[in-house]
Amino acid sequence: MDLKQIRKQIFNITDFSPELQAYANQMDELINEAYLKLWTSKRWNFAQKLSWLEAYPDINSVRESGGSTITAAYNDGQRLVIFSTDVYTLVNKKDVYEGNIIQLQGREYTILQILSSTQLTTSEPIRLTGGVASIAEDKDWLIKARFYTLPKDCIEILNLQHRDVPMGSGGNGTILLPYGKTVALLPRMEESYGLREDYTQTYAECYVPVPPKVVPPGEKLGIVFAPQENEDLGNIPENKYFEICWSFMSPDKQVGPLSQSIIVKSPDNPQGVSTYNMTVSFLSWDDKPLASKNVAYNSGPGTARPLENLRKVLWYNQNFNPATGERLSLPKWRQIVVGRLPTPSIDITTQDDPITALDTESSVIVKNITSFDPGTKQYREWEGQHLRIRPYPRIDAFDQDYNQFGTAPGTPVRLRDFFRRLELRYYYKPNYLAAETDTPEIPYDMHQVIVYMVLEDIFNKNGNVQLANVYLNKGVLALKGMEKRYVDHTDINIVRGQFGTFRYGPVFDQNSLRNKSL
Repeated sequence: MDLKQIRKQIFNITDFSPELQAYANQMDELINEAYLKLWTSKRWNFAQKLSWLEAYPDINSVRESGGSTITAAYNDGQRLVIFSTDVYTLVNKKDVYEGNIIQLQGREYTILQILSSTQLTTSEPIRLTGGVASIAEDKDWLIKARFYTLPKDCIEILNLQHRDVPMGSGGNGTILLPYGKTVALLPRMEESYGLREDYTQTYAECYVPVPPKVVPPGEKLGIVFAPQENEDLGNIPENKYFEICWSFMSPDKQVGPLSQSIIVKSPDNPQGVSTYNMTVSFLSWDDKPLASKNVAYNSGPGTARPLENLRKVLWYNQNFNPATGERLSLPKWRQIVVGRLPTPSIDITTQDDPITALDTESSVIVKNITSFDPGTKQYREWEGQHLRIRPYPRIDAFDQDYNQFGTAPGTPVRLRDFFRRLELRYYYKPNYLAAETDTPEIPYDMHQVIVYMVLEDIFNKNGNVQLANVYLNKGVLALKGMEKRYVDHTDINIVRGQFGTFRYGPVFDQNSLRNKSL
């Protein structure tokens, strides 16, 4: 059943179906609440995704340049690092290395922002020893991918391991040792074992969850339309409604909670100009422009400024009537992309990229009606918290080195890339049900459980405890049947063994997970 059918069945059972959109929206909220409660009640085998986690090696002068030398220059008390030539991997994998580590003169700093292929900033001022004011040609710089952000819809990792897939094992389908499951190790356990945090190997033996990254919520926005006689400067048509909001985006492309939305209409220009572009301004709750004030990173000392490296992205409501400006049901937010003008002056390789405002920008211009294309990435209504892990040992190896490759104009360009793949199976979050044809991502025989759960809430709200208990029991009984069919069970082999006793527990080899006591 889709959302409309679930809602209709609830109306039929309760014998109450007012022709009010507000009541239908309240019912949809209850349906979504029951849907998510059902989804997270068990570790369902249909609620899993199989994906890849790409682990990236350290970047250094020789590895990046292919044999020549790339030097780094920086000053004491400042936050800017300048490389002597392009480090293309930084730009190509900005979402990986921003928020990770750069090592300068034996000290680690967090990379706050990658400004270009030759410049990056750190989150704290660089400190030099021996009274040295600056370093002009550092050949020993090192950039480390120590932390990895999990997919934005990840609730829990179910499996992470090196497998014998061709690209995950040197490209030839053979298994390279060590291989197999990468086990989870709790942070307190890892700390009690005293495992080396900066230890590297070609494969990881475990992963350690690290504190999640939280992206703050957006606040307000303002929108102004500007008429354009030339469609290459803007081709948004007149008399069209839009509902738009925005969110912050972290360096690793994870978004936070949405801002307040706004409904606007492109005007009817009396001078006959029928196309427009749209300027969207990002505002705080007290109507101040939301942007980082730091435009010079080499004027230290000083730490990161407020809002530094928090980009902004736009979303539009697809579940919306553009002719009347009315919501059709709950909002269904999709990302606003660059799009294309009637004259293809924009590179086709960027037309599907999201429109992004830099941290120092407080506004952005939307020019194209194709920026509001259906099928773009859908926003997931979550809390802005994104899970991260640290593989141990840190993976400093790669399966294949893919050279940078340029093709004829108008076709994509593949940048240089090298990484090692781990197979990732995880428990994921579903999308909200907003449009009437949205269908729960669960087996069809479980749709009735959602109906029972909503009816229980409705009758409890109305004070009819007897009927609420009836549908509670119906839901519990149906759920038991679903557990036998759809819950992911694990076979367990219990082995009786002997464990050594030590004052501080098991003693582990710091270079491995091998127990020295055995």
